Amino acid sequence: MLLRDSSSLGDRVKDAIIHMIMTEEFENNKLPSESKLAERFGVSVAVVRDALLLLREECVVTKKHGSGNYFHRSALENAARVDQFRGFMKLVEGQGYKATDSVSPARIIKPDERMQRILKLGPEEDIVYCERTIFADGNKAIHCSNYLPRRHFKRQPTEEDLKKSLFTVFEELFLKELAYGQLSFLPYLAKPEDEEKIGIREGCPVILMEEVYYSLGDIPMAFSGNLFNDDYITVSILTR
Repeated sequence: MLLRDSSSLGDRVKDAIIHMIMTEEFENNKLPSESKLAERFGVSVAVVRDALLLLREECVVTKKHGSGNYFHRSALENAARVDQFRGFMKLVEGQGYKATDSVSPARIIKPDERMQRILKLGPEEDIVYCERTIFADGNKAIHCSNYLPRRHFKRQPTEEDLKKSLFTVFEELFLKELAYGQLSFLPYLAKPEDEEKIGIREGCPVILMEEVYYSLGDIPMAFSGNLFNDDYITVSILTR
């Protein structure tokens, strides 16, 4: 099978291997040798090794030296993985719900001391602040509080702009290209205002995930605080 596409050949081979894993049976979950995979997909062994490296980083494949590459369907079937974050709508849909969302009108605010520190802002700089709620079958599942420094925007964002996923906002409206994000999970007890936001009573434990996104130049570009209603959402991270 020759793979021809404008995207990265390594990514294409990775996707082809995933399809093979999910649709074919192999003894002891062991993949064919790298040379046989290269022959099957019509690429070099080096490209196959790049694809397998990507899969190892995602815990889908484990390489045992002197034995070969072994795959784990369980890693592919885990819909709650936030280490492979693709957006909250996908996270909700992956857990079997119909995902919808609503976004509050954006407003301009001044950063508090914590936001100044995290986003490296001066006290007089403005932040575009908006809230987004993601629903699972009509029930409040995730509430996002997004803080986006105004100076990073190409233009003043509209309400329609901010109804899009945060990743789309980054791609379409930010002056600088994003490089990566840091995710932190923190202990959190619901406050009185959180019952309206996420449907959890005051004092109940809630999953809190905080995200900070950085540019290629290592400048903090955005902060998001996200509350999860664990009646509808579970999250997991795969590690070695």
